[in-house]
Amino acid sequence: MLVLFLIYIAVGFISTLYFVYESDKKGETSPFLIFGGDVWGMLAWFALWPVFVIVAKAELAMPTEKKKEVQQAKKKTTIGERGVTETQMLPAGKVKVNGQVIDAYSLSGALESGEQVEIVSKEMSHYKVKRVK
Repeated sequence: MLVLFLIYIAVGFISTLYFVYESDKKGETSPFLIFGGDVWGMLAWFALWPVFVIVAKAELAMPTEKKKEVQQAKKKTTIGERGVTETQMLPAGKVKVNGQVIDAYSLSGALESGEQVEIVSKEMSHYKVKRVK
């Protein structure tokens, strides 16, 4: 809604400047000098408000499962957390930690799917894990 308000203000300001310029050029006062900016700003608002309604409805219509996935994706995985290998790690593969699947590199060599691992460190977008004994 802030973007919509800023567009309203910008259109109103620009149209007001235009009306002031035109009235100075002709040497007369335009009745739109005061209200002209508001008229164009309201027209812009009426033209753009459906976009914001559609976006709001799309967010409300998002399934609860999808919302949970988005929240989990935002959650950061920390060093020391434990998880289970989703794929074979030769030595790279996928690890599931707190319901989130991450790319990882095994410091314990090759690991089979389903083994318990612990996150040791993170480099760039890959985590380094070791087998839990």
